Amino acid sequence: AVNFQDAVVGLAEYGCRIFVEIGPHAILQRYVRDTLAAIDVKGRVLPTLRKNADGMDRIVETAMRVHLLAGTSGGDVFFPRPGKDIRLPNYTWQHERYWYESTSESLGAIDRRRIHPLLGWPLPGQETVWENVLDSDVLPWLGDHKVGGVVVFPGTAYIEMGLAVASQRFATAEPTLEELDILTPMVFDGEHARTMQLILDPRDGGFQIRSRQRLSDDPWTLHAAGRVLEGVRNTRFSLLPAPSSPKSKIVCSTHYDMAAELGLDYGPAFQGLDHSLVEGDLLEGVLRADVPVDVDGYFVHPAQMDVCAQSLLDFFQDDIIAGNGTSLLPVKTGRLLLVRPGRAVAFRAHLRRRGVRSVLADFDLLDASGDVMVIMRDCRFRAAPLSRRDTSCIASWRVVPSLRPHPDDVSSSVMPTAETIVTWCRAALEEVQPQRQAWFEEALPLLEALVLAMACEGVER
Repeated sequence: AVNFQDAVVGLAEYGCRIFVEIGPHAILQRYVRDTLAAIDVKGRVLPTLRKNADGMDRIVETAMRVHLLAGTSGGDVFFPRPGKDIRLPNYTWQHERYWYESTSESLGAIDRRRIHPLLGWPLPGQETVWENVLDSDVLPWLGDHKVGGVVVFPGTAYIEMGLAVASQRFATAEPTLEELDILTPMVFDGEHARTMQLILDPRDGGFQIRSRQRLSDDPWTLHAAGRVLEGVRNTRFSLLPAPSSPKSKIVCSTHYDMAAELGLDYGPAFQGLDHSLVEGDLLEGVLRADVPVDVDGYFVHPAQMDVCAQSLLDFFQDDIIAGNGTSLLPVKTGRLLLVRPGRAVAFRAHLRRRGVRSVLADFDLLDASGDVMVIMRDCRFRAAPLSRRDTSCIASWRVVPSLRPHPDDVSSSVMPTAETIVTWCRAALEEVQPQRQAWFEEALPLLEALVLAMACEGVER
């Protein structure tokens, strides 16, 4: 008998940790490894020759591996005399490039660079089409804009994209937008990014913004359409007045509690309102300086412009407290003029018209010096009832057990006893006893006489 396992265990107990299988085709390595693993010993198993690899080079390689694993250099075998250290000469690099030259058919995917965080990059061969891939991982502040519990692309982000494409077309003038319609909301499902495209018509400045799920063949969804114009410097607009004697002051916590009540769950990046002063149809708001929004790279950050739309809730504070309020979502911006980019610190609003289904408002954004940065006119918002936050949920439960019949017992019928049935029958017969007595004493004798007479007549015939 071959005591292979016992032999390997014995060698391991002697301290052997390197095993070399000598043969034309090594097949015992697995058995050696399994035996070493069973006794919790770490070792290496090396083959000498293999099928189709049985030359002298394999034997030399195995010998070198044994030297390396054994921890001995073994260099004196090949280099018996020590050498002399010398300095290597400088290598004359050729500096040759092996990149493929770009052609007119190249999509330039490697060279794509965002010229704007929202606009993205221009598509090769299409001077008036820009593309971008967005989700809350690329732009974390997008995840803070939730409407009805889902992440929705802010309406002010379409404005920022329009300003970006206007700056690409008109390099010197103040960009102006008009008739920006939001047709379909862009919703992020949290699992897939969306590929966005802005298509500009160079003839009249009209543009469309569309998107679809990234890496899919889904049809494009049109989200917004508008028009960019070359702004005229010193354009005259009547600036909105500030409330002269405010009737109410709404602080940050009250404002965002009302928003959450209506299903508008704003995250930290969109909680930019510090307080607002309301007087009739006029409002003046102050933005928080500690909101974690990086405005670099944007003309006016969408989160700051979005506070203007949020402030409309403060006009309807009494209705919201009474439970009759509804959220207002942007659907159109009639005209917008960017005077200067930067960080806004305050804004003013004028509620021009209010109705059951929509409202119309104007806004001015102000910088730290009180000068106007952005002028927005004819901004329309649509009433959109959303899921409300349940403020009446029970916070504490108390369980009180009580004995009740089992439903099967309640639905089943119980058969009464014979005595009970007899009692019921007697009670029912007592009510018709006079009629029964008359039947037995009057009707029954006559009926019997009639039957006998007819029988007798029949027999006689």
